[in-house]
Amino acid sequence: MRRLIFAIVLLLAIIFVFTRMANLEEVVRTVQRGDLRWILLAVLVHGMALGCIGLQLRAVYRVLGMQESAGRLMLVAVASSFFTVITSSGAWGSLAVFVGDGRRRGLPTGRVTVAAAMYFLYDFVAALAVIGLGLIVLLRRNRLEGGELAAAALLVAYAVVLAVWLYLGFRAPDRLGHLLETAGRWINRLLRPI
Repeated sequence: MRRLIFAIVLLLAIIFVFTRMANLEEVVRTVQRGDLRWILLAVLVHGMALGCIGLQLRAVYRVLGMQESAGRLMLVAVASSFFTVITSSGAWGSLAVFVGDGRRRGLPTGRVTVAAAMYFLYDFVAALAVIGLGLIVLLRRNRLEGGELAAAALLVAYAVVLAVWLYLGFRAPDRLGHLLETAGRWINRLLRPI
């Protein structure tokens, strides 16, 4: 069954590449016209950002009593980001990547879950800081509308829910486990026909 799913995904990826060939050619032309110094600077800054993610995750893992290398955690974070983009599942799909990697490496699943949740919370807080600055700029220019406020409110609500779950996990891990198990069962029932 896994081979069939892998073959279908591979076939869909090939079809996607062939149907988007014009877009790929446009990207190549854009890069060719670009200034090589700026492109290399962008690659360097992106590499530094990925390194910072690895260091941040290593610090979170160490606080929770787990020893992992920053490079390894950076690769897990990149894989989880890729999974999130492909599945459009928010942090939930990424959490599965962290937990799966932790299981393969013999790390406690609960601690890995908390580490990933803390990483996502930090990520949301950083994004909310940038969004807050953007909202201030829009407000000063009299261009702030309801759509921007609604989107920011959704992100704040998601970050608050994540923070509450982390707090609940810290204070009453059994209750959090029961809550997540119930939510998982409900989601599985809802999505089983699909």
